[in-house]
Amino acid sequence: MDEDYIRLVQEDKRYRSSDEAEPQLMDLGIRTVPSKVFAGIVMSGTAPTFYKIPVTEELLDAISCAQHPPNQIVVDKLVPPVPHLHSYMSDGMIPLENRRIVIQCLEAFKQFVG
Repeated sequence: MDEDYIRLVQEDKRYRSSDEAEPQLMDLGIRTVPSKVFAGIVMSGTAPTFYKIPVTEELLDAISCAQHPPNQIVVDKLVPPVPHLHSYMSDGMIPLENRRIVIQCLEAFKQFVG
């Protein structure tokens, strides 16, 4: 698979849960160029969650036929390892320690988006 990356950002305006923003982000990736790894971020308020989404011809073929792909698709997800993970979605980057950790994650994420 070609290891080129394309950037995707999905804003979740509800701020409560990223559960519905994730499928929206995957859909953005699937509707674009096949056989790529998409680097994506879902923003729930000020709380980013990071993704690497592989999209292959095999996956696109399965989706176009409304079938499951023959091989498992693994999407990598990173929720920044903040001290109080249970309140991360509501606190986001308000606590200074969260901000420091999120900035470190953003710096590391840059390798996937050029």
